[in-house]
Amino acid sequence: MIGSRLLSIPTLAGCVLLAAAALLASGCKHVEPAPGASEVRVISADEANRPSCRRLGETLVEVPAKVGFVSRGKDKVAAELETMARNSAVGLEGNAVAPVGEVEEGKREYGIYRCH
Repeated sequence: MIGSRLLSIPTLAGCVLLAAAALLASGCKHVEPAPGASEVRVISADEANRPSCRRLGETLVEVPAKVGFVSRGKDKVAAELETMARNSAVGLEGNAVAPVGEVEEGKREYGIYRCH
């Protein structure tokens, strides 16, 4: 009887780890660039305020900042937000985006511009 208890604990732990890994993997999806998004530049607020840039609109983009109780990497979240902003710019025929503020809980606002 003792042997069966010892055997069941590692089996239970293995199941829990497998379930946790599946949960983490399902929550992490890569944001793909839309056709034309690679042509959209990320510019600073100073560049966006130049006369050669015209503001077309803005976009608020969001990705999961956490998967379950686990925080995702800040660089990964920021990169996905930037890709989503570039994708949004394509829809407005913009060729540049400028972040407005910081990343907060997986969200960030971007201005969309057409710069010459």
